[in-house]
Amino acid sequence: MTIEGNDQEKLHAPAVSRKLVDVSAVPTEATNESEVSKLSNAAVDGDVGTATSDSSETTVLQPLNPEDKERPTQGIPKLRQEIEDRKAKSAGREPVIIRPNAQEAHQRQLRRIERKKGEVEQLTMGRKRIFFTVNGKGGAGKTPLTGYMCNIQMDITRVPTLCVDANETGSIHSLFGTTRENTLQLRNAVYHRRTFSSYDTIAEFAYKHHSGALLIGSDPQKAGKAILTLDAYIEAALIWNKAFPPLYIDSGNGFSDVPVIGSAMVANVMFFVALSEKHSSFEHVVETMIRYQDMGFAAKVNNGFLVINATKPGDTKRFYLDKIAAELTKFPKRDVYNEQTGVTSNVERRLEDLGITEERLFLIPFSPHIKEDGVISTDQNVIGLDTYEAYLDLLIAAYRQYATYPEMTIESLSVPEPVDTDQLFKEASGFRRPSRAAS
Repeated sequence: MTIEGNDQEKLHAPAVSRKLVDVSAVPTEATNESEVSKLSNAAVDGDVGTATSDSSETTVLQPLNPEDKERPTQGIPKLRQEIEDRKAKSAGREPVIIRPNAQEAHQRQLRRIERKKGEVEQLTMGRKRIFFTVNGKGGAGKTPLTGYMCNIQMDITRVPTLCVDANETGSIHSLFGTTRENTLQLRNAVYHRRTFSSYDTIAEFAYKHHSGALLIGSDPQKAGKAILTLDAYIEAALIWNKAFPPLYIDSGNGFSDVPVIGSAMVANVMFFVALSEKHSSFEHVVETMIRYQDMGFAAKVNNGFLVINATKPGDTKRFYLDKIAAELTKFPKRDVYNEQTGVTSNVERRLEDLGITEERLFLIPFSPHIKEDGVISTDQNVIGLDTYEAYLDLLIAAYRQYATYPEMTIESLSVPEPVDTDQLFKEASGFRRPSRAAS
């Protein structure tokens, strides 16, 4: 075999140690992939060495502190930062924090969103869910959360999705871009539940958002209108869920209305909502979770999700967990029975008592479009990529947790006896679970 000239040069070329790289020749502003790719070949297990006069002595930079949230910790961004740190140390100056290229970060987020859309589509396939968004007081952002989650899921999966305004003074119709009178209203839908039992019959009268999601609007209780019964409402919700596998219900304020109690009974997933900029909202959401526990829905509270709307850049889950923990101290202690000793102790409430953990806490970044009460848009560029991605994360978490949730029927539900939750909440003894409440 004959070896050509260029091949002979390659054959006799001295071996190069991959542990050595001369960073002194590297420009401080390593901003393009071609420059960094040359350096990445010299990285071994994420560490970069520097050449010295004695090849046996190789200085290896230590990995960056993983707790330093401002600095990149892996891949090419890490390599860029380590080189800058080394040059700064040699020059006796403070290192410059190298931010990822904005365009690169944007493209990565778009790819991440597309991947999450595919996961939502896969997780939701063939699974029935009833989502219930609650806070006992208004102004927490229950309605926007319900509307956007509903329409985004419909837009992605194209599976028939229904949104129900269970607040008799609710206004989710305005977010859908219509009026209360221009869509099927709650009382008519419940009273004629056997008629409105399929997609076609509901779609004939209900308003359809451009995403394809349908809306049953609120129906203020006025003189001359019959009162909704709990049995009728529960049956209607389960009938609708057969035609619409994802059924979203926007809760009314308070705790004693039929749609509120009925929705809590049929819901698979409960979202407890607070508004980041409204301090009282945190007290209200804690109160809401405690009340629902005492009404007999402890398991659903502990397995639900706490959602903070309109968070700011830099907000952390730890910050909001501490805020919720502080609010818990304002409420009466709870009785804990020790089966081994037979003693009942009165102890302070903790986050764990409400099932609040980092995994169950979700932050929805602030969106100017949502703040302005604009008509719901499923365009990720309109509501903001960060906000859109946060909704996807919440959807994925809800479906992952309830991958094998059993389908509910009328027979599987027991109607709780009427409970004066306002009176219960005023008394420490009111925190005990009602004897015949549904779990």
